[in-house]
Amino acid sequence: MTSRLYTNLRSLTLQMGYRAIVVVGGLRKEAKLQALQRRFGVQVEWHEIDSDAPCEVDSIVGRIRSGRVGAVILLTGLMAHKVREKIVPVCNQYNVPYSTAATGGIGAVEQALNDLERRFSTRLP
Repeated sequence: MTSRLYTNLRSLTLQMGYRAIVVVGGLRKEAKLQALQRRFGVQVEWHEIDSDAPCEVDSIVGRIRSGRVGAVILLTGLMAHKVREKIVPVCNQYNVPYSTAATGGIGAVEQALNDLERRFSTRLP
């Protein structure tokens, strides 16, 4: 268990619910999501993208555009480069912070959460 507090990310999840932070890429791992919640106290949703499935990519892009995603963690080792190239510009255009992790491992996602927390802490109110 970590004592690390994600004040800004917890605030985001209070405002937006469990969809606030979305892990994108690979296949959903329920046990991993539960482990992340227990260890870091931050709820996340996992949006599966198996290979470069266009419908799955369009779905997350649409959610970002509609304001239903507060932050994104891209699992770059589990997605095609062209998938990332479709998601990152939309995040930038709609001011949705994103971070990357090579895999869905706890350590990799922890680094991405730390990066997102830093980004939110430097935003102006």
